[in-house]
Amino acid sequence: MNQTLRVHHPLFGSLLYDSAWVGEKQVTFFGQKQQVLLTIDGDKEKPFQKRQEEAFQAFWLQGELLLKRTEKALFDYYQQVRDEYRTQVEKDVVDLLVPNVKKRKDIGFLVECIQIFVPEAPHDTRELGLFFECTWEEEHMLAVKFRNEQISAIGLQEDLF
Repeated sequence: MNQTLRVHHPLFGSLLYDSAWVGEKQVTFFGQKQQVLLTIDGDKEKPFQKRQEEAFQAFWLQGELLLKRTEKALFDYYQQVRDEYRTQVEKDVVDLLVPNVKKRKDIGFLVECIQIFVPEAPHDTRELGLFFECTWEEEHMLAVKFRNEQISAIGLQEDLF
């Protein structure tokens, strides 16, 4: 029988191992508190890289600022891709799934943060990803990638991680 491995990490909190280390954290996006999945890439024998701990700690310490930057980046990204996605959606639901959004706060109705991902990263690099479900891209998650606490890319999760 396969026993579930659980640990309590002083930084990450309570985690269990299921092909990666998984837990939960609470974040505030667009003024709404949300529980999100916390996933730390790693294996049972060598659970966490120092860089992963540093990436998460740096992100968490600057959380409010970095989440506000993420909100702006999501709004800007949406403005760039909106017209293309509008051509791909049925006309009867286009304004519901891919509306013309004029205010940054309104993008919060179209996206939901569901995961913080802390990958194994190259030497001297702190990486972290935020994954979102969004109304305009139902098949793939949207990702915001941070490198050394700066947004380095926004796009589909499968393309960035």
